[in-house]
Amino acid sequence: MIKLLRPEQHVCTEKDGQGKRCDGSLKEYYPFSDYFNEVDRARQKEIEREIGRRDKNIPLLRCQLCGQLYYHPLFKWK
Repeated sequence: MIKLLRPEQHVCTEKDGQGKRCDGSLKEYYPFSDYFNEVDRARQKEIEREIGRRDKNIPLLRCQLCGQLYYHPLFKWK
């Protein structure tokens, strides 16, 4: 679910059913912080299951168009 952010990557590379790239901009995303209202609890559980902890300062990036999540290669978890 969470993809690795490649060097120099600034846009989403997720492809749709027709093979076209999304190219949506990536914004910082903190799914467990107090000020961010994440309404999709199933997505929170999925992120927690993949990362292995519930840290409110997890530095993720999220595509503004399709919602794909990315993490920085220097971020280590588990």
